Amino acid sequence: MAQEQELKFEEALKRLETLVRELEQGDLPLETAVAKYNEGLALAKRCHDLLKQAEEVVVKIADGETLQDFPKQRE
Repeated sequence: MAQEQELKFEEALKRLETLVRELEQGDLPLETAVAKYNEGLALAKRCHDLLKQAEEVVVKIADGETLQDFPKQRE
């Protein structure tokens, strides 16, 4: 799960889309499907958290507040 917390938004979203396609095919063994579903939940949370950070920045811009840099992501 820590791996998901390192991904940039676009990377997390792309991986999540891949997982959804794999799960929708319906031919995975149950254990594999559950593991992929769990990974998908972590990725969805990561995407949500990053979008929330971006929203906070946009709100600050709209309110005319002094901006702060986004938290640096590890490369």
